[in-house]
Amino acid sequence: MNVVNLFRGFAEQDPSKTALCFPHTGKRISRGELLHLSHRFALGLSTGGAARGDFALIFIKPGENYHALILALLQQGIIPVFIDPGMGKKNLLNCVREIKPKILIGENILFYLERFFRDDFKSIKIRISKTQTIFPWVHSLASLQKKGEPLPYQELASDETCAILYTSGGTGTPKGVEYNHQIFIQQVELLKEMFHLTENDSDMPGFPLFSMFTLCMGMSSSVPTINVAKPAAVNAKVLVSEILKMKPTFLAGSPAIWAKVGRYCCENKITLPSVKTVAMFGAPVSLRIHEDFKDVLINGTTYTPYGATECLPIANVSGKEILDGFYLKMRKGFGTCLGKVHLGMEVQIFSLNGDDTLGGGPSRPEQWGEICVTGPVMTKKYFKSELKTSQSKFIYQDKIWHRMGDLGYFDQNNNLWFGGRISHRLYVNEQMIAPIPVESLVNFEPQVNRSALVRGAQGPALVIETKHPRALSKKSLQNILQKNIFNIAVENIYTTAHFPVDVRHNIKIDRLQLRRDLMNGKLKEL
Repeated sequence: MNVVNLFRGFAEQDPSKTALCFPHTGKRISRGELLHLSHRFALGLSTGGAARGDFALIFIKPGENYHALILALLQQGIIPVFIDPGMGKKNLLNCVREIKPKILIGENILFYLERFFRDDFKSIKIRISKTQTIFPWVHSLASLQKKGEPLPYQELASDETCAILYTSGGTGTPKGVEYNHQIFIQQVELLKEMFHLTENDSDMPGFPLFSMFTLCMGMSSSVPTINVAKPAAVNAKVLVSEILKMKPTFLAGSPAIWAKVGRYCCENKITLPSVKTVAMFGAPVSLRIHEDFKDVLINGTTYTPYGATECLPIANVSGKEILDGFYLKMRKGFGTCLGKVHLGMEVQIFSLNGDDTLGGGPSRPEQWGEICVTGPVMTKKYFKSELKTSQSKFIYQDKIWHRMGDLGYFDQNNNLWFGGRISHRLYVNEQMIAPIPVESLVNFEPQVNRSALVRGAQGPALVIETKHPRALSKKSLQNILQKNIFNIAVENIYTTAHFPVDVRHNIKIDRLQLRRDLMNGKLKEL
C-alpha cells in the first residue's frame, strides 16, 4: 500500500490534464509533469542518503515544487513531519527535539535558526532549502532534482506511518499526530463522498496540505496567494480575483479566510458562480458567514465539516441546512449544529466529571457531555507520547475511542450539536455550563462582533469584542442573557476592542488568555 498510488493512477490515465495552477504567475503543471518531478525529487533524496522510515521536517511555503516534494517523500516511505508555523520558537524547538528528524527542508531563515540552536537540530543529516543559500552544506530544491530511471515505489504496510502532523498547541502542548497510509486513503474516500467530488472538480485550498487530498481524487488544484501562517490577514480582493480567474468548484480552509471573502463579495455585489462548495473547518463558523455566502454562491453553499487533526471528517452540515432549519435554535442558544455523523463514523456523548475524567456510559439525547469518536479515520496514537495518548484514547465496547475535548449533545433527530471546549466550561451551583449557547444570545446584537463567557471573580462573566462599547446597553444585554438554556444569571459584562486568538486559524478565541486579562483588570466593565 502507498497513498501516492492514488495520484499515480490518475497521472498515468491522463498525464496531460492540469494538476496544479498558480494564478499569481499563470503557470500550470500537468499530472504527468508533477509525477515526473516527484520522481526526480525521489531520486535526489535517495542519492543524498534519505531512506524509508526517515523523518523529514517540512517547513516551506507552498510553491511550484511543494506538492512534488511531498509526493516524492511519500512514495519512498520517507515520513514528512508538518509543524505549524505559528506555534512559536519554544514549541518548534521542543517538537524538533522530540521528532529527531534526519532531513530538514525549509526556508532559508530556518538554517540561520539552526546555527543558534545546534543541540536541538543535531539529528539533522540532510539539509534542503527552498532556494539557494550561502551555506555550502545546504542543498537547494533545484539541485535535489536528479535525472535517471524512476525509483520503484515503496510498498508499505497499511498501518505504517505515512506522515506526522503536529497540532498548533493553541489549546495545550503541541502533539504529533501519527497518520498511516490506510487512514489517509480512508480520508480521501470519506471527503470525496461527503462533498460529492469527482476528477472533474477543481479546488483552491486555503490550507495547502488539503490539496494533497484533492490531487489524490484526480482534481486540479489552484494555489492561492495566502500567508498560511496568518489566514486572517488574507487580502480578500486578491483572493476573489483569483477565484474568478481560475473558476474552482471547491474552496476549503479556515473560516478566518472565508469570512473576509464573503464580506468582501457582499459589499461589492460579487458572486462566485463556479463555486459549488465552501468547506470551513478548524474553528467555529459564525452564522454571519453562512448568511454572507447565501447570495454569493449562486450555484452552491457553505459547509462546516466537523473533525480534528486526530480524526477528520466526523460530521457535516451545509449552510443551507443551517439557515433553513437550525438558524433559530442556534440564535436562541442551543449551541452550534454540526449535522449528521458521516456514514462509517461513530460518535457517543460521555458525561464528564469535574476533574475532566469521563463519567459513565453514553449520555441520553439532549444531555451535554464530551464528544467521543471512533472510526476508520481516527488516528491511534501520538508520536512518542504514551501519556498524551492515554489521556485522549480509551477502550469502549472493544473499540478505541478518541476524546475530542469538545462539549456536545445529540438532539432527538440525531443531529450533533457543539457547545465549546471542555476546558472552557463553567460550573454554577455544580451545574456544567457550555459557553457557546450563552454567547450566541448576544452575538447578533448591534455593535457586538462576538463574545466569550469566562469564569470571573464573582461568577460567570461575559466579555464582548466591540469597537463601540458606549453603544451597548448593559441592562438590555442582561435581559437577553436571562433567556439562556442553563437558567444562570450573567451579571458581569466587560468589553475589549480585540480578542486574543489562536495561532493557526487566527479566529478561535484564546479564552484562557482572555480570563487572565479579566483577572488582571485589563478589560473595561460595561
